[in-house]
This record gives sequence, structure tokens and C-alpha cells, in this order.
Amino acid sequence: MSLLSSLTPLIVGVIVLGVLVDMISDKKRRRRDRRDNGRRDDSRPAVAMFAEAPPAIVAKSLLTTHERQFWQRLRLAAQPLHVAPQVAMGALIDVEARASPSARTTERNSFDRQIIDFVLIDDDARVRLIVELDDSTHSRQRDEQRDWRTAQAGYLTLRIRGQPGVDSLRTLIDERIAAADYPSNRAASRA
Repeated sequence: MSLLSSLTPLIVGVIVLGVLVDMISDKKRRRRDRRDNGRRDDSRPAVAMFAEAPPAIVAKSLLTTHERQFWQRLRLAAQPLHVAPQVAMGALIDVEARASPSARTTERNSFDRQIIDFVLIDDDARVRLIVELDDSTHSRQRDEQRDWRTAQAGYLTLRIRGQPGVDSLRTLIDERIAAADYPSNRAASRA
């Protein structure tokens, strides 16, 4: 028997052993990566997980040009109230705790990422009025549903089309807040 034929089982065994060690270490690495949720030591996502690099994160303007122009007039018209732009609806309304967890989550998911254009608040940070700047992107049906939700929580909404002047805005705001019959509405405090 030749030396090569007597060593063949040993060579095959070494190769099989090497493959098994590689498979086990690969399995441990994948398990560790899953456990660490793809984090490296510096807690940033591991780019190697993606087939390609993830898209870059960039800043964007808080308001469009149209919204910024309106916001400037609204700040003057709403005084002494303060104007908070781009407020998450989920920051103002919630679902009653008595609802089942599943129903609560479903209902909350239907509105919590929606954005309210402007919220008028008083010095105590109480919401006095929601102001929506309607344009061609607004759907009447969706707007009615949003207004119904915020009304259920006790908020009034003023919908504005176009770019009214400061005096017109002031009148609209005063009329809408006065109609709410709040204990300390802004129109009464001006008098």
C-alpha cells in the first residue's frame, strides 16, 4: 500500500474538520450579530449588513415657503398666543386606556404620525386652537376625519385657504376661539 493511499483518510478527515470548525465559527458570528442587532462597538448600524450603503440622512426645512409666509402672519395675528408649527397629532391626542391593547394600538397608529400645521397655545401651554393651512394636497374627507378626531379630544380647528392678511387672520382666530366658550378665551382677555 502506498503512502498516499494510507494518508488519504487522514487528509479527508483534516479537511472535514476544517470545514466543520469554519461552519461553527460562522454560526457563532451570525448569532452574535443577531444578538447585537447589527451594532458595532460604537453603537452605529453595521453598513456591512446592507447590500448597498444606506441612504444618507439629511436635514430638511421645517416649513415650506408657503407655510413659512403664513406662519409669519399667524404669529402676529395670534398674539398674545404662541404658535407651534408642525406638531405631531400623537402629541395632542391619545386613545382611552380602557380600550383593549390591540384596539388602542390600531386606533393610535391611524393618527399618531400625522402632522398638525400650527397649534396656538397660551402662556400655560394649553392648546387654544389648531390651525390647518389647506392647499391642493388636502383631501376634504381626510380633513373631516382629522377634525373629528381632534374635536373628540376637545380641540377646535380653523382651516385656512390662501394667504389672508394679519387683520383677517386675527378676526378668524378670535371668532373661532370665542365660539368655543372657553373659560378664559383670548378675545375676552383683549377687551
